[in-house]
Amino acid sequence: MLTGAIPDEAARVMLVDGVRNALPGALVDDQIVVGKPSNPGAQSDKAERLGEVIKAVQVASPITFVPDTAELSPQSVVTVMLIAELLRDEEWISIQIDGHAARTRGMPDRALEVSEQRALVVRDALLAAGVNQAGTAARGLSDAHPLATLEASRRVEGSVRSSG
Repeated sequence: MLTGAIPDEAARVMLVDGVRNALPGALVDDQIVVGKPSNPGAQSDKAERLGEVIKAVQVASPITFVPDTAELSPQSVVTVMLIAELLRDEEWISIQIDGHAARTRGMPDRALEVSEQRALVVRDALLAAGVNQAGTAARGLSDAHPLATLEASRRVEGSVRSSG
């Protein structure tokens, strides 16, 4: 189930279709509210809702990489493009992209390098797709936040907030 808010109907349809394409055969139920904030104070709430939608996309189809590289897995290319579509017209937000790496045996510098490269690859893909450059930052977090599996640890996560 997808819940949250999204700026317009086209973005809602794209999100739902993207999740359906990422998870063939899965039943996708959405309860997404369509609408833009009517005042600047609402931008923070909208950024929070947009962040929740992006997290739902990342849970349904995580952004992952080929082992020991900054090469996006094929399905992750679709996920990044879906996220770019959600963010493209939202110039008032800031996006923090955090790259992660799986634990490397005795090579902490390599884990940091790969995690930074992964964050930059996703940032560059978002920028190439028209996302606001001024509000987009990327950083590598090495292997400081591992997940249960090595594959799941090779990932990028993003957070969204109002820049105003």
